[in-house]
Amino acid sequence: NDITRDILHTKLFQYLACERPLVATRLPGTDPFLSGEDQGVVYSSLEEFVGELSALLNQPERRALLGQSARRAMLSRYDWKRIAQELINWMREVH
Repeated sequence: NDITRDILHTKLFQYLACERPLVATRLPGTDPFLSGEDQGVVYSSLEEFVGELSALLNQPERRALLGQSARRAMLSRYDWKRIAQELINWMREVH
């Protein structure tokens, strides 16, 4: 629906931080933040969702690699300390 399609849920980042691969449908709210398998995310259509999930259940090595990619992406791009420092720097610039 028009409301949920643009939401970026924090739980997505929590899953990725815990080294869990994420299977999701591509939505406008997630596109700017989660680019795909290099960040531990497998995008699929609703119709493909069950197939992708089933494939991951049968591929522990791929799950592990996706989880590791997810954790690396979280630490390099979305660590709260890093984000807070960026906000502080930005506020100093505009002040």
